[in-house]
Amino acid sequence: MDKVKEQWENLKTNISKIDWSKLRPSKNNSIKRGHKSVKWPITILLTIVMLVPLLAALLFSYIQTTKIMTERVEAQEEQITTNIVSTIDSAATAAETTVEKLAMDSILNQVSSGTPGAESQLSSRLQYISSGNRYISDAYYIPIGENQDIVSTNTLNDNDSLNEQLPWLESASQSNGIQWSEPYTLNGSSRIAVSRPLFGGQSVIGVLAVDLDFETIKKDVEEAKIANTGSIQIFTEDGIVLASPDTSIIGQNHKEKSYFQTILNEESDSDTGIIYDEEANGGELGIYYEKIPNLGLTVFGMVAENEMDEEASAIIKTLITITLITIIVAAVISYYAAGIITSIANSMMKTFGEVRRGNLTNRLSYKELVDFKNPYVFIKNKLSKNNDEIVSSNAGESDLDPKGNEIHQIAIAFNETMDTFESTIAVIQGNSKNVSEMAATLTELSDQTSRATSEVAQTISGVAEATSTQTEDTEETASQMNDLSQALNEINDAVGTMGSHADNTMILNGNNIFATQDVDQNWKETLGTMDQLKAQIEEVDGDIQNIEGIVNAITNIAKKTNLLALNASIEAARAGEAGRGFAVVAEEIRNLAEQSAQSSKDIQNIIHTVQNKSTNMVNHLEETSEGSKVQTEKINEALSASESVASSLEQLVASMIIVIQSSSVINERKDEVVSQLENIAASAEENSAGTEEVSANAQEILATMEDFTSHINNLEEVAKILKTSAEQFEINHNHENNADLKD
Repeated sequence: MDKVKEQWENLKTNISKIDWSKLRPSKNNSIKRGHKSVKWPITILLTIVMLVPLLAALLFSYIQTTKIMTERVEAQEEQITTNIVSTIDSAATAAETTVEKLAMDSILNQVSSGTPGAESQLSSRLQYISSGNRYISDAYYIPIGENQDIVSTNTLNDNDSLNEQLPWLESASQSNGIQWSEPYTLNGSSRIAVSRPLFGGQSVIGVLAVDLDFETIKKDVEEAKIANTGSIQIFTEDGIVLASPDTSIIGQNHKEKSYFQTILNEESDSDTGIIYDEEANGGELGIYYEKIPNLGLTVFGMVAENEMDEEASAIIKTLITITLITIIVAAVISYYAAGIITSIANSMMKTFGEVRRGNLTNRLSYKELVDFKNPYVFIKNKLSKNNDEIVSSNAGESDLDPKGNEIHQIAIAFNETMDTFESTIAVIQGNSKNVSEMAATLTELSDQTSRATSEVAQTISGVAEATSTQTEDTEETASQMNDLSQALNEINDAVGTMGSHADNTMILNGNNIFATQDVDQNWKETLGTMDQLKAQIEEVDGDIQNIEGIVNAITNIAKKTNLLALNASIEAARAGEAGRGFAVVAEEIRNLAEQSAQSSKDIQNIIHTVQNKSTNMVNHLEETSEGSKVQTEKINEALSASESVASSLEQLVASMIIVIQSSSVINERKDEVVSQLENIAASAEENSAGTEEVSANAQEILATMEDFTSHINNLEEVAKILKTSAEQFEINHNHENNADLKD
């Protein structure tokens, strides 16, 4: 953070040292204009265009960084919480294993029978257990009876009752196996006891117990650190705080806290998860929890609301620094680009202004286009001081490079355009007088041609009217015969199409008959196959019933084996230590018998399921057989219908042949009549067309001459205007000489 602050201060100092006045355009070179400039809009737009992607990237980076940091904190919560839970589980498993192993030790039988020195040996073993594991504080053997003493690694108070000091004792003596107690306090130390009753015959002769030292677990919780502000907290099922780095909340009831209520109300079967709570840490960072069901404990890993404030502050400051630097760089680049654009625009506006006033001699140069006072040009001018002599010697030449950048290409293209335009104006000035004189001569010739053409057109119009009247009747008759011919042709086409469709229909109907016969044959074969399948299913059903009898026999054998194993266990218990090995064998036999009985039940269930399915399959086959009879009748009906369709199509084809023969006779007679009428109409049309064409040509020539006369008059006026306009432009004398040479 100190380095970031130092860099920020250096950046502000460097920005304050910049001489911004050098970036402003010179007043001497500025152009006075009465319009708005695009310089500042372009500068602002380019700055925004460069800033928007950067700001979007920075925002995305901030969001992703925050997300990664959150995931990292939550992963650390999960890891450390899981480590604590694993430690507690391991300690609990070790305590249970210790109790089970000690319960199988023969020293307990010696203590119960009053063997001298047995209590001392048991006390030594209990001391070894409590000192060999840092998570086990004390171990107890509490006999049920008045003639034996308690063997314990902890000194119990004789003034208080035993049940008050060991609140788990009564329930432990009444249980049938391993049991964990509620957390309790003994001699100022928090602990949880795992206990197991010891049986002598059918009665309880004592209780064996080991205390899980919760003070050691508290130390582990205090040493476990999560990120900067996180911690581990252990709660009972009732919400009592058992362990926390904040000792002030140990013993408090947090059951009503919202995050504790959340895990109580969850319907998930999982003992782990992450919850989010506004009350605990603002809801931004998750709270990882993991339950220990056998101990009735819940372990939370959580961090404070301000966990990532320091990192977020550093990221924000870094982003602000990058944004400010980018704004400055973007503004300088945008200002430079806008300056070049406005410089080019001003130079071209200046040249266009001269063209508007008639001066075509001005040309663009690279120096004029980029006449913008910016740091780049300033440094470039400083570096080029040694080349002043070379520049001055070439001052009369153009500074444009044909292979230069786009600015060079713009200036070259503009200068070439102006050269072409200037040459064109010079030619116009030289030829405008000749055009005016030629227009006057053409006007006189067009007037004479128009009068002669008008007389010819009137004569031809009379001949065309007489010829047109002669051909009207012939054309009408020929038209009617053509209509009759077209109608007969349509009838012939329609009959031909019907014949083609009839042939296709007969072919398709024949294919349909063959396909239906194949379907009938295949259907009969399918019915035979279904009958065979039905018979095979009935045979399988009989075999399954035989298997069911065998399974019943296996079930009876398993029941008898179970009774034998139970009797063997009873005899082994009576034999005491000598029959312990035989008791294990009897227990395994009883388990195998129970597994055999369960497997027999499963086989019976599978057999019943198979029988039900086979019965359903037979019923379904019978229903299918009934439906097949109806299907056979439908196939026979389809065959009869197809044969009827074939007979009708044959009659239709015979009728169509008669229609075609009659139509052919009519067509032969029609063609003779139409041929004669067409010869008459052709002769009349040729006469009419010839006269109309001559008349139209005469009218067209007359109209053309009128337009020609009008255009010649307009051309004479345009020549005068063009001459006056061309004389307004100022051009080089070289272009005038070239125009004279062209003349």
